[in-house]
Amino acid sequence: MKLSILLTTYNQAKYIEEAIDSIINQKIDFDFEIIVADDKSTDNTLELIISKLSNTSIKYYVLNAESNLGISKNYQRGFKSCKGEFIAILEGDDYWTDPYRIKKHIDFLDNHTECMMSFNRFIIYEEHLNRFNYDNKFNVEEINYEYISSQDLASGNKKIGNLSSCVFRNSKKINWDDRFFEVVIADLFLGIYLGNFGLIAKINNYMSVYRIHKNGLWSGNNIAKNNNELINLIEKYDVLLEYKYKSEFQKYKNRISKGNKKKISNYIPPIIMKLINLFLPPALK
Repeated sequence: MKLSILLTTYNQAKYIEEAIDSIINQKIDFDFEIIVADDKSTDNTLELIISKLSNTSIKYYVLNAESNLGISKNYQRGFKSCKGEFIAILEGDDYWTDPYRIKKHIDFLDNHTECMMSFNRFIIYEEHLNRFNYDNKFNVEEINYEYISSQDLASGNKKIGNLSSCVFRNSKKINWDDRFFEVVIADLFLGIYLGNFGLIAKINNYMSVYRIHKNGLWSGNNIAKNNNELINLIEKYDVLLEYKYKSEFQKYKNRISKGNKKKISNYIPPIIMKLINLFLPPALK
């Protein structure tokens, strides 16, 4: 089988039909399956998925969930269940906009065997403002891409930003240690880890939408909270990756800390900020 589409969901009944439609509308000319990893939704997310997909000829499999596993364990069982040569991720509150998105990614990876993963640019939809954010600089018909390394991602110089924009090889070289799924699986870790087995390619075409809403794991938080969570995750990733990217991770943490400091400085009088600077460790200044 050429492709597995891993659909991860939890209480996303409000958005799931748009996500499913964006899969159904893909122009795919090869064998594929959908793996539905619903994390014991308490709304009718799963019922809507089955209702939609049962009216198509698409092969789909629903993974049983006797209890809520959490995002990482849900991804773990999803990855293990995918039989395709490639895995494309779609989270239930996001959706794809280009009907040829999957074909473009698979064609690209077939023709660039040096790459382990590709991801595309995405439009951000801010639900509370009913606003789409993007520029159309690279939104062209031809594929425009750039190579990205694990070092680029670990230092924060390049970002992926959204799991629903990712497609990667379901290679036997990938040894998913159970410890990886004890922390939150995010696009940062996925890219850095897979980058150990090949290059990562950023396709500079907009082909999906990342929805920001109040119930999102990350998008529901304020910037300061997300930054603190990110620093915490980076420290955990550093251990899991056996400190291979220690210097790059430190640069990333420093940049995040400086960003937080600038935000705080907007609300603290200059004299107090000077006192804070006196006692900050050099690495955080």
